Amino acid sequence: MSVQEVFVGEEFEISRTLGSSFSIWLRKLPTFIVLAVASCIPLIAVGYLLFGGIVDLQAIAARGSVIAVGVLFLGVWVACYQLLTAAITYAVIQQLRSRPASVVACLGVALKRVFPVVVTGIIASVLIVLGLVLLVVPGVMLATMYSIVVPVCVAEDVSFWPCLTRSAALTKGHRWQIFAMLFLLAIGQFAIQKIVELLFHPIVATGQTPLMMILGALELLIAQFMVATFMAVVAACTYYYLRMAKEGVDIDQIAAVFD
Repeated sequence: MSVQEVFVGEEFEISRTLGSSFSIWLRKLPTFIVLAVASCIPLIAVGYLLFGGIVDLQAIAARGSVIAVGVLFLGVWVACYQLLTAAITYAVIQQLRSRPASVVACLGVALKRVFPVVVTGIIASVLIVLGLVLLVVPGVMLATMYSIVVPVCVAEDVSFWPCLTRSAALTKGHRWQIFAMLFLLAIGQFAIQKIVELLFHPIVATGQTPLMMILGALELLIAQFMVATFMAVVAACTYYYLRMAKEGVDIDQIAAVFD
């Protein structure tokens, strides 16, 4: 019996959303691991160029381009994360309708929407960061409003500002619940990152060679992107349950864009 068959017609609830997310995450974990590794490849390549001795960072620093390099690395990080979320969104929607979703199919959907997904994700991230910098509360509110922009972009085939306004409309009335989920996920992410640090620290602490620096970066990537797979599942399930609660649509109507 599918998740949709069990819960159709019910109101949006944190426990149901997180429970379904965890169930799907465990069921599709091998697929999500491969997707996480694939999405990390551009970031690993850029990190190796910058920190593996290929690029002369001292020369870059002498030219005053350190900030530009940092912005480049951060931009690639955000882009990889958004692509991972897009690929997992497709996998979750297919899982909700009890249909298979191969790694190739997931990546194909993500790459098909790569430009709007990445640009929309970057816009939302910039707005959230600005909100946090200027005043914490607006940043938190923007994070809840735009928590499902990537699922909207993937499942509704819209771009940029329509994604932002659509995400804001769907989350309206449930933002405190979404904030609570984000808070719980942040605590979980912190705990997992600390566990990974404890596991990798004896290796990384043996020296500051390029190899050790790369291992240190991999430590961070593993912690961040493994948590990112679950957060992407939560975003997709949140999107589905919000549409079901607010618009009365079923999973086949949402998935029609892929048929």
